[in-house]
Amino acid sequence: MMDSTLAWNDDLALGVPVMDDDHKRILELVQALFNVLVNRASESVINDAVLELVNHTCAHFEREERCMVENHYPEYAQHKAEHSKLTEEISKIIALVKQENSPTISEPLLNFMAEWVILHTKGADRKFARYLKATGSSFA
Repeated sequence: MMDSTLAWNDDLALGVPVMDDDHKRILELVQALFNVLVNRASESVINDAVLELVNHTCAHFEREERCMVENHYPEYAQHKAEHSKLTEEISKIIALVKQENSPTISEPLLNFMAEWVILHTKGADRKFARYLKATGSSFA
């Protein structure tokens, strides 16, 4: 399982406040999911934490992709493909756990999200943030 101290740090900052705030919130939700798992919360509480994480992540993707289109980001298709891949992986994890009648989807999702959010933020999102700054564009 992931490290219990997963948290925002300056290395993840992109200098685009909306993106940074979204990424901070996603990490907070990953940490919250970790905490309910460690505390052996009820299935309902765990599933609520999973749902909040997934919903916030999907809303973030929608905002980010809308901004890319509005600002004519040349690597939109590749970036959107990364988002789509994450969404597909989450769906696979959820389906697999339901198929196996496991009580929750949380641990595999937690580990996957913890790793993915950091790699994506430091890679594709950092590249997009640089584009926004270089072109004087904004993230509305």
